[in-house]
Amino acid sequence: MMKLHDMIEGMKSYTTTITERGQVSIPADLRKNMALDAGKKVVWEKISEDEVRILVVKDEPDPMKMLGYGPKVRGEPARSTQSWMRELREGEED
Repeated sequence: MMKLHDMIEGMKSYTTTITERGQVSIPADLRKNMALDAGKKVVWEKISEDEVRILVVKDEPDPMKMLGYGPKVRGEPARSTQSWMRELREGEED
């Protein structure tokens, strides 16, 4: 049976061993080449009875982590809620 990687010409193969705890190391060459650092997520997809595809999950900005970065991005000092509300209410009077 022809496997997916057999169909891609010039693909380099790596062999690793599954530990007793079911862990597998990603070869250093791949980690460096694909910027796979600690905390990076991957998805395992079963292709056939003896073939698995591993997909790297793209980093997407977490909106909750972005909170508080607005002033740094806009280049202005932090403001209190009262200050913001005062500015908004002044705009209503026009």
